[in-house]
Amino acid sequence: MVKKLIFILLWLSSLNLPLVAHATTVDSKLACDKLDGIWESVTGKSWYYNCHVTWSQEVCKSQNNLWFSNTQRCRLVPSKEGQKLLCKADGGTWGKDQSGLEHCFFEKERIQCLAEGGKWLPMGMLKFSGCLHTSRDGGKPCKSSSECEFGCLAARHSTSKTDNALGQCAKTDSKFGCKAYVEEGSPTIAVCTD
Repeated sequence: MVKKLIFILLWLSSLNLPLVAHATTVDSKLACDKLDGIWESVTGKSWYYNCHVTWSQEVCKSQNNLWFSNTQRCRLVPSKEGQKLLCKADGGTWGKDQSGLEHCFFEKERIQCLAEGGKWLPMGMLKFSGCLHTSRDGGKPCKSSSECEFGCLAARHSTSKTDNALGQCAKTDSKFGCKAYVEEGSPTIAVCTD
């Protein structure tokens, strides 16, 4: 038993890990700094941060974290309690707001949406609240997104660049679903977002 413990300790010391206990969640910049990590905001969510550390791929995955081979970094996310604190620190509210799942939402965004004539509704698979605007030119024939308020949608999903496609102006600014756009008379490859 003692030999096994010594072997495990020697193996752990060979990994060159930070002298801080491993955690699958990191809730603050200070905690991230203690792991020699980089505290970065997530694109599209000004309130949400992740801690990226330089652990090995094996250690990262053994702690149930996400490994990024292109940057050779491991991502540690905030706990649910940490997410609530980050949300509130940025002026958000943590709750369901029309969704079945708790998330961070901002009352100022809802007020701005309604003031602009948009509709505040559940969107995407997770049904998080968001603003949906209706276009003034929805359904109008088009050959390029520059002709439309919210883009020119292909009448059919096509990957061929020789179809000389004619599309229709998008009726809303929704980013969700599978969509192919028309640019200069040719369809783009359909992209699905949720």
